[in-house]
Amino acid sequence: MRTIPFEPEHLFFIDDYEGTHRLSRLKVLEIGAEHVKRGPCISIEYDAEIVACAGIHIQRPGIGESWVTICQRNHGPSILKILREALEKGIRDNNLVRVQAIIFDRPEFIRFEKFFGFEYEGRLRKIGPDGVDMLMFSRVS
Repeated sequence: MRTIPFEPEHLFFIDDYEGTHRLSRLKVLEIGAEHVKRGPCISIEYDAEIVACAGIHIQRPGIGESWVTICQRNHGPSILKILREALEKGIRDNNLVRVQAIIFDRPEFIRFEKFFGFEYEGRLRKIGPDGVDMLMFSRVS
C-alpha cells in the first residue's frame, strides 16, 4: 500500500464516490479537478488499484475541510494509518488550526472521524443530498 499523487480520474476507481454512479463522467472529473484546486490531495494505491482518495480543502488561512473516499472493500488498518499520516502532514504543511468534516449521520462515519481526532460539533439541518441532515465534526489545535 502506498501514497501517490491524486488525479481526478482516480475517483472512478472508488466503488461509489458520493453517488458518482449517478453522475456523468464529466461531472466526476470536475469534482476531482476542484479537489486539486482547493488543497492538498492524495490517493492510496494497493496492488496497482486505487483504494482511497483524500485531501483538505483550504477554506482560508488556518482553516480547512477534509474529504475522504475509500473503496468499500476492507483493506485493513494500514489504510487508516496512511490516511491519518496524510491528514497530519496536510495540517502541518498548511499551518491549519482547524480542520472540519461534514459527514452523513452514520455510526461508521462517526467512528472514522473520531479515530482521526475529530469531535462532534453539531447537526447541519437539510444540508446534504436530497435535504438530509449532516453532522459537523472538527479538529482544533
